Amino acid sequence: MPMDKLTIKDIKLVTNIICDPEVLFTAKDDGITDPYFFVRDSLHDSRNIWLNPAQGTLLLFKPINYIMAEMHIAINGNKSRSRESCIKASRWIFNNTTCEKLITYINKSHIIAISLACECGMTREGILKEAVKVNGINADLIVLGATKDKFNQLYGE
Repeated sequence: MPMDKLTIKDIKLVTNIICDPEVLFTAKDDGITDPYFFVRDSLHDSRNIWLNPAQGTLLLFKPINYIMAEMHIAINGNKSRSRESCIKASRWIFNNTTCEKLITYINKSHIIAISLACECGMTREGILKEAVKVNGINADLIVLGATKDKFNQLYGE
């Protein structure tokens, strides 16, 4: 089945994944305290693009400007397809929108998430000092990014 935006309004699918304890644990770093409100609000923002490239996997792309979007990934269950899902969704965004640059912010202690982002063509671009509160303590965020040109060199169009 080709990937498209059919799941963009599927509130049950998105809520089930976001409310998974493992996903919600890291989503709290993004300031999500009420996952139900977050899902309703996010799905009603027509600028956001939610993709569901594999079962249990969601990618949210939030536009920052005409050529740049912020990417978030949520995976519950089998994480073995996360790299493939991330690459597939990034390719879709680059090929079907005006996006030429993807960025993400990851808590510096989430080594696996940082590794996944790098496996999907992102490179470290900087650090935002004390930019997120984790268990009541300010923590750093790693900024990672990928350009369309570099991504296409690595993974094709």
